[in-house]
Amino acid sequence: MGSGAPCGLWLALPAADYVFYDPGTTPLHAEHIVLHEIAHILCEHSAGPAFSHLFPDLDPELVVRALGRSGHTTADEREAEMLASMIRTAGVPERDDPLGRFATALGAHPL
Repeated sequence: MGSGAPCGLWLALPAADYVFYDPGTTPLHAEHIVLHEIAHILCEHSAGPAFSHLFPDLDPELVVRALGRSGHTTADEREAEMLASMIRTAGVPERDDPLGRFATALGAHPL
């Protein structure tokens, strides 16, 4: 997507939602970007006024929502980032070695 561009983009059309990310990113980063955009969908975040500046030629009736952000400065972004991290670690089995127990005590889930 290029320098200064969003890491990911969620485009919500009436029939389907699409998530885009830079194909040159690492697999782990790509997974996190997709989960982050899915978190926006689950939290029902809207594009707000930035939408018309990003896509001035798109018919607002065609595109229900479009989110593409490069920072984590708003409450919606922080919420999406937290939910993406929670989804990423859900179902990760706890390790029963010293490092695993230490991570559990800190509230983390080692991979």
